[in-house]
Amino acid sequence: MPPANADSTELNKKPVGTGPWKFSSLKKNYNGIIRSYSLVSNPDYYGPKPYLKKIIFKFYGDFISAVDGLKSKGVQGLAYLPNEYREELKKYKNLQYHNLEQPQYTAIFFNQRKNDLLAADYMRQALALATDKNRIVSEIFNKENQVIDGPTLPGIITNPDIKKYDFNPTEAVAILEKNGWQMVSTTTPDGLTEQIRKKKEWYLAITLTTVDQPKNIEMAELIKKMWDQIGVKTTLNIVEKEKIVQEAINTRNYEALLFAENLGSDPDPFPFWHSSQGEYPGLNLAVFGNKTVDGLLENARKTNDFEERKKYYSDFQKIISEELPAIFLFNPIYIYPQDKAVKGFNLSGISVPSDRFINLNEWYLKTKRIWK
Repeated sequence: MPPANADSTELNKKPVGTGPWKFSSLKKNYNGIIRSYSLVSNPDYYGPKPYLKKIIFKFYGDFISAVDGLKSKGVQGLAYLPNEYREELKKYKNLQYHNLEQPQYTAIFFNQRKNDLLAADYMRQALALATDKNRIVSEIFNKENQVIDGPTLPGIITNPDIKKYDFNPTEAVAILEKNGWQMVSTTTPDGLTEQIRKKKEWYLAITLTTVDQPKNIEMAELIKKMWDQIGVKTTLNIVEKEKIVQEAINTRNYEALLFAENLGSDPDPFPFWHSSQGEYPGLNLAVFGNKTVDGLLENARKTNDFEERKKYYSDFQKIISEELPAIFLFNPIYIYPQDKAVKGFNLSGISVPSDRFINLNEWYLKTKRIWK
């Protein structure tokens, strides 16, 4: 069979393994789409047996149906709960919410090779001062995400001494005017008058690229308003989810990129910030190069001493905050709603959403007294 079809074959949907769970059954709708998938406890598992005898995964075609399933107790947990449904679920007292940290951050990455204006330190600083992170988290994410000032790493304490750029549009304007950028009026092709900053023959304009997802578009539109207010003409480039990697990420075809990076369970920023990773398949989205940072990241990989590694990463964070190759916005919080009847969930953080099942064999529903 073609490798591309492997996921859809019947044998791959009914795997045989040696873990604590084994496949039991699945149900499809008339289109062949799986609607439920059942696992049962594996009696031959070598380790501690799961407390639950059976677990059923149910799949819905839309969020409305999934939330209705949670309301009616047709399911006892939901993989993702959009913001717009959280208020109406408050009256359901049988639900609890696990706020799980993720090794991920959303940032605006500057590609100085695509826009010479961004190569000026003061320009990146002005844009950072004009970006209200708290407003983004408050208005778009209902204050559920954590505002950050640098590349936070899972399991590593963030350096408290890094340089911070608190929201201060007045200072941003002062920086631009000090460097010769004055506000002028121009007429758009459709006859409208707009305010934009100009220096000699240059106009201050930046294109902000992001993926075509509702929250990303909301963020991009809000950031555009903030930057427009200080005289930076901001154009949005919204790329389809299926094309963002091929057309923008891999080719580094953007001036500023609003995007999220997941670091995984190992707090190693090498793939994201070492100069050797500035081109595909590297993940250095800011195309950032700094020899000192390279040395710190290389040394951190060579040591098994946690405290020594933490020192390297602390120095790394300090340099990144000073160089400002990106505006770090927030760490996302993964909210996992679960029925209070389910006990044993004890995680505080995950790398990917499926990690919420890491201790599934410890979940239980009922307890009883026993004689010892």
